[in-house]
Formats: sequence, C-alpha cells, structure tokens
Amino acid sequence: MNNAVAYSNLKKGIWLYFLLLIFEGALRKWFLPGLSTALLVVRDPIAAWIIFMALKRGLLNFNFFAFAMILVCVVSFFTTLLLGHGNLPVAVFGARIFILQFPLLFVIGRIFDREDVLKIGKFLLYLLPFMTILIAMQFYSPQSAWVNRGVGGDTEG
Repeated sequence: MNNAVAYSNLKKGIWLYFLLLIFEGALRKWFLPGLSTALLVVRDPIAAWIIFMALKRGLLNFNFFAFAMILVCVVSFFTTLLLGHGNLPVAVFGARIFILQFPLLFVIGRIFDREDVLKIGKFLLYLLPFMTILIAMQFYSPQSAWVNRGVGGDTEG
C-alpha cells in the first residue's frame, strides 16, 4: 500500500473518530440507548487501529511528552489502585485516556495538514447553530424533559 492510500485511510479513521467524539453522547442518549455501554468505548478500537498503523509507518515517535504521559499514566494507575478507590476496571478505564487518546493527538498532528484542520473547523462552525439550540433547550427545559434525560431515560442526572 502506498503512502497516499495509507494517509487517506488514516485520515478517514481520524474523521470517524472525530465524528464519534462529537455525536457519541447523542447516540447513547437519544438514538441507541440500548447500546450505550458499547458506545462508551466505541472510539477505542478506532484509536488503537490509528495508533497501530501510525507506529507501523513510523509516524509516531517516542519523545519527552510520550515518556511523561507514560509516567503519569503509571503513577496515576497505581495511585488509584493503592490510595484511591481500588477498583481495577475503573482504573483501566481511566488509563485508556493516556494509552489511546494522548498518542492519538500526536498521530493527528502528523497526518493532518492545514486543509484537514480547516475542514474540521468548518464542520464545527456548521454544527455550532444546532449545538447552540440544543444547549438553550437543555438550559431552559426542566430536568424531566426528554432533552435533559440521561442514558436510558434517567432523570436523576
């Protein structure tokens, strides 16, 4: 596979990740509440694939920031287990931010060019009026309104 195709596939993966990041809450809350648990981690395999492909192509280098985040991750993980709540699944869930999302930032920085960043900016600008309306609806509606209900119809928040 040549570099142009590889970059194109990685860019598509990043766009998929970005779209899920933006719309995951709405999918979990209103459209697919039965899949809310699965949707909570649906971005993780995509992020792992992007990172794996970037490592395979030499696009992700180990640097000071990567070392610092690994150190913070390890210290935080063991602090959570030994001094915090001690819940292993919750600690692993928290560590995934350092393990997946942080390296993904560096991959996006290597893959995306100015044009891609502008496309994301334009997309967010087009989405902004709808998000503003949703925020206003949530603010002015009671807790029990459909727009403020949690996943699965939870009205407690």
